[in-house]
Amino acid sequence: MELFKRGKRRLVGRDDIPEELWCSVSSMIHLPPMLISSWTGLLKKHGLLDKARQPAPKKLIGGLTEKESKDHLTWRFTGSSARVSMLMLDPKGKLDDISDAFYQTFSGNRVFIADIPAGAGASILTVLTTLAELRKQERIPRNPLTVVILAGELSEFSRGYANSMLQSVKKDLADQAITIEPHILPWNALDAFSTTNLVRKMTLHSQNAAARMVILANFSGFLNSSGNWKKAKPQFEEIFRHSTDEIFSTAIWIEPGKNDVTSESGFFGKVTKWFKDNFQVVFGNGRNAKDIGFASSTSQFKHPLKDHDVRSNLTVVRFDLPEVGGAE
Repeated sequence: MELFKRGKRRLVGRDDIPEELWCSVSSMIHLPPMLISSWTGLLKKHGLLDKARQPAPKKLIGGLTEKESKDHLTWRFTGSSARVSMLMLDPKGKLDDISDAFYQTFSGNRVFIADIPAGAGASILTVLTTLAELRKQERIPRNPLTVVILAGELSEFSRGYANSMLQSVKKDLADQAITIEPHILPWNALDAFSTTNLVRKMTLHSQNAAARMVILANFSGFLNSSGNWKKAKPQFEEIFRHSTDEIFSTAIWIEPGKNDVTSESGFFGKVTKWFKDNFQVVFGNGRNAKDIGFASSTSQFKHPLKDHDVRSNLTVVRFDLPEVGGAE
């Protein structure tokens, strides 16, 4: 069944975005109400609500300890969510057809998404609650949708936060005909055995899925330091190889729009070169990895706990993974 009209320039255009998610007067993103409720509820439970109203420390990139995980939940969760919201809604029309990948993937049926590294779940929670709000406001079809989630994250504390928030939104998602099946596991991007276990779970849980998506977000701070990108590349090659399939399969890599990400020698320069070097061979005639590049956008978003707006910069790459045996 065709869920969206063919020939439409964007599957969800700027005029389709409800005011609950985007204020056209102030040109400002509003995080999904369901997401805000879940996040603030978790902050309150851990006594972090007042702390989240304070200015965030600089150069905060997360970590494994309880303090580092709580700090990231407190001060970086909303920024991460705002980037995913900007990507899905693309109110300024600067992200080409990347936002369409979300509506194509999550249009209905049973779909699979891997969120790595998941952190406290900002990416997957924003995807789900944005879809739910668009459905609630009757901007996209409300077809039954089952989302099988595999969240890989090294911090046990962040895994716990992600699980708590996913459980807290389950009922509201169900009201919009979205059922979730979350699976959360430890994953170390620098460890081959950990990644093989992740890939094994991806294969297991993506069975019978009509579409598949891998989201990688907020990873540049870690991978750009201490030679970690070089150490992690074999693990990403394994993940991407096993994400090729006969079904619609997309990988979305989301990072803050910083100079060390977007410059010619920056992180996304390394990532796109790596992808072209390793996956060109599986693209057949008419499908070419040479055009893979990144897109950027900027917007203000309304912080749920502060009386001022916050600037959010987004850079993203969409990889449409070729079908197995797709080379012609």
